[in-house]
Amino acid sequence: EENKKRKMNYILSIMPQASKEAFLMNRVQGLKYAEIAEELDISIKAVEKRMSKALEIIKNELNKGRVF
Repeated sequence: EENKKRKMNYILSIMPQASKEAFLMNRVQGLKYAEIAEELDISIKAVEKRMSKALEIIKNELNKGRVF
């Protein structure tokens, strides 16, 4: 469990701020893309792009098999 937290904290630390913000709003706060778009005053497409980038970074980092 501690290892998972450490991995996620590392991944969040290397993620661009915009992607991190959208990811946390969606996955932690449970907001829908439309709600995130409204709150950040951006388009839903922009939210989709930010989420795609965040998920790509997470996938790539987890596939590296880093040991923390």
